[in-house]
Amino acid sequence: MYFRMSLSKIELVSLLCLIALQDSMCDEFVSDNIIKGILANGYRKEVRPRCPGVTAVDVTLDLALRQIIELNEPKQFLQTNVWLRAFWKDCRLTWNKTQTGVDNLILPVSFMWIPDITLYDNSADEGMKAAKEYRVSVTSEGETRHQIPIVLTSLCTIDTTYFPFDRQSCHLKFGMWAYSGLEVNFTNIRDDADLTSYQGHVEWTVLSMNVERSVTYFEDIPYPSLVYDLKLRRKPLFFILNLFFPCVLISMVAILGFMLPPDAGEKVNLEVTVLLSLAVFQLIVLEMMPPNSETLPFISIYFASTMVLVALSCLMTVVVLNVHFKGSQGWPVPVIGKTIIIGGLGRLLCVRPNHKGRKKHPANDVVQGLRFERRKTTVKPLNNVSAIDNVSAIDNISTIENVDADTSLSPATSLLLKHFNRINASLSDMVTQLGDRKSDKAMCEEWELMALVLDRAFLLLYGFLTCLTLLIFIIIFQTQ
Repeated sequence: MYFRMSLSKIELVSLLCLIALQDSMCDEFVSDNIIKGILANGYRKEVRPRCPGVTAVDVTLDLALRQIIELNEPKQFLQTNVWLRAFWKDCRLTWNKTQTGVDNLILPVSFMWIPDITLYDNSADEGMKAAKEYRVSVTSEGETRHQIPIVLTSLCTIDTTYFPFDRQSCHLKFGMWAYSGLEVNFTNIRDDADLTSYQGHVEWTVLSMNVERSVTYFEDIPYPSLVYDLKLRRKPLFFILNLFFPCVLISMVAILGFMLPPDAGEKVNLEVTVLLSLAVFQLIVLEMMPPNSETLPFISIYFASTMVLVALSCLMTVVVLNVHFKGSQGWPVPVIGKTIIIGGLGRLLCVRPNHKGRKKHPANDVVQGLRFERRKTTVKPLNNVSAIDNVSAIDNISTIENVDADTSLSPATSLLLKHFNRINASLSDMVTQLGDRKSDKAMCEEWELMALVLDRAFLLLYGFLTCLTLLIFIIIFQTQ
C-alpha cells in the first residue's frame, strides 16, 4: 500500500498557492502534508524497505577523496577527508509530484531508514556517527541520496623499507554491519574514487584510488563489501635535504680525522663527535618509523652501517696514535713492520721519509770532532822542560793511566793530566749520550713513519667503504 494524497486536498492547496503567489509557504505546507501522509500510512524507519518483487535493497556507494589529513607512520593510521555518496530506493517514500507540485524533499536522518554503512578498519571513536548529522534527499519516486562529508580515521599498515622513497597502499573497506547480502545488495557506482576535488598534500602524492567489490561468506551467508585501495607515494625532497644529506656530510667529515697530525690530540675527539652526531640522526629516524622488526628501513641500515664505519675509524685512529708514540717508550721497530708497512705499503702509498730540507744541528759537528782513542802512553821525564812545555807536550794524549804511580812526572804535569783525564771522561759520556739520543730519535722517526703509512692506508680504506656504502644504498633506492 503506497501513500497517495487525495485529489481534492491537492487541488485545494494548489488553488490557494496560485491565489496567494507565495511559493515558499506553499512548498512548506505541501511538504508538511506529504510527510504527515507518509507517517499516517504506517512508515517505520526501523524497518528496511520491502518493495514488491524485490528481495534486497540495492545500495550503491560513491566516494570522493577531498584531502589526506595525516598518515601517521608510528601509529599506523590514515586520516582522510572524504565525501560519501550513498544511493538507494525506498518505495515507501513516494508521492504524486503532478498533484503536489513537489518532486524533491530534504528530510532529516531521524525521520527515515538509512543503510548502516560502516568503515570496517575504523580506528576513531566517532566512526560513522557524523553521518547522522546530514539530511537525506528524496525524490517523488523514492530515489534516496545521502551525501556525507566526513573525516575518516582508518588503519593502514605502513611499509617503510624504502623510506623516504617509499610507496604506501592503504585500504578503506566499507560494508553493512547488520544486514547481509540477502537483505541489502551493496555495490559501487564506478571503478575508482572521484579525485576531481582532491586537494594536494605536502608529503604524499596520490597515485590512484581504485575500488573492488568483494563478498565474504559467514555460515553460507554473503556479506558484500567495497574496498578502496589508496596508493600513495612520498615526496622525498624534504627528507633528503634535512636527514639524508646531513648524515652523508657528517660521515665525510670523519675523513678529516685521518688528516689531523697525531700530535694535535684531536683525532679521537673528532671521530667520537661524528659518532654521537650520527646517533642523534638515528634517534630522529626512529621517531618517524613504526616499531616493526619484520621489515627494517634501508635508511636505518645505512645509518647503522655509517655508525659502524665511524666506530671503525675511531679504532683506526687509536691504532695510529699507539704506533706513533711507540718510539717514545723505547720499543724497537719490528722487522716485519719495516719490511711490509714502511717498505711495501709505504712505497705503494708514496710515503717516504722526509730527508730533504732537514737542517744539520751544530752539535753534530762537535760530536764528529770528539773522537778519542783510548791507549796507553809512556811519558818520559822532562826535567829540563818547563811546566808550560809539558802542557804543550800532552796535547795529543788521550788518556793517561796510573798517573800517581809514575814518579817521572812533575807535580804540575800530573795535576794537569788528572784534570785532562776527567775532561776526557766527561766528553766520552757526552758523546755516548748524544749517540743514544740520535739512535732513539731515528727509532722514533721510524715509528712515526709507520704511523703515517697506516694513517694514509686507513684513510683510503675508510673513504672507499664510505663511498661503497653510499653507492649501494643509492642503487637500492633507485630500484624503488
